[in-house]
Amino acid sequence: MNNELYKELECALKKLNIKIEKPINSEKNTLVRSIEKKYIRGNPRAWWTSMQRQPKIYEQPDSRGNLKILQIAPKTHEDVWLIADEDNEEKIILGLPIELIPSVLEECYYFEYYITPKDLSWLLAENDHGDLLLIIDDNK
Repeated sequence: MNNELYKELECALKKLNIKIEKPINSEKNTLVRSIEKKYIRGNPRAWWTSMQRQPKIYEQPDSRGNLKILQIAPKTHEDVWLIADEDNEEKIILGLPIELIPSVLEECYYFEYYITPKDLSWLLAENDHGDLLLIIDDNK
């Protein structure tokens, strides 16, 4: 796991006084495999480069996609999974309300991330240009 990224996320959560849910390792591995099976082709360096279907792309000229998450993500009243990914190392997965994610991301240096509700009905990603990419499961 990327310890520096994990420490940065922990600092942001502590500073913002946010309590999170962390899946245990077996749940985490199952969750990652389920997302990959549903939305990703192959084993790419970054998931957003190899989505199974063409995502809807929300270009962000200022590279600040994290500030538009709440306007673009489908509405949910449940906690979501924030999946932090850096250089295709082990993914860091945190469960928290989607409303808090922009603030957490503002406290951290840039890293690629994904957001999905716990039923995996959609997947939102920010690419390395700051654009947001959204895929919605048509079967939900």
